Amino acid sequence: MLNLRFIVRMLSVGLMVLGAGVVSGQDYPNKPIRIVTTGAGGTSDFVARLGAELFKSMAAVDLVGVPYKASAQPITAVIGNEVQLYFAPVISVMPHAKAGRLRALAVTSAQPSLLAPGLPTVAASVPGYESISISAIFVPAKTPVAIINRSSQEIVRFLNQAEVKERVFNAGTELVASSPEQLAATITSEIIRLGKVIKGAGIKIDE
Repeated sequence: MLNLRFIVRMLSVGLMVLGAGVVSGQDYPNKPIRIVTTGAGGTSDFVARLGAELFKSMAAVDLVGVPYKASAQPITAVIGNEVQLYFAPVISVMPHAKAGRLRALAVTSAQPSLLAPGLPTVAASVPGYESISISAIFVPAKTPVAIINRSSQEIVRFLNQAEVKERVFNAGTELVASSPEQLAATITSEIIRLGKVIKGAGIKIDE
């Protein structure tokens, strides 16, 4: 396995959403909550399922996963009340929430997000909950520290430009100006924390 060093990261925040016509928990616990767990595969679908499984284990609720083959189907399914709950990227569901087709319940980040102003966090109801997608820049492990630090400084300087920050924000991503050491520590802790969820739920990236 290629050993890599970490440079800088960006965070994509998710939303917990309901169909507009659904009364939250109206049949629970007599009937399990139907939730989109994964779609066509790939990172976004994997993150959605991981967020759902983490919520299921931490909140001790009965969720039944419903997979969909096409990546656009989950949102349509929630709007049509085929499923009750979906953990989705902010950028893909906010237009539907603003139009009244979906109800945004909470953000999946540990802290409130400017990407979804006014929404509480899932952690406000389920303490300790956090499910985010981290995008980072890596270099080979043997890269000299001086080059890593200089590269990190230049990348952060570029990302902090107003135009760049605006474009990244409009794409549904928050910038985090952390050091390579901070990012490495985050990755390590996330592998341990979420590895338990992945193993417990039997999640596979190619499902």
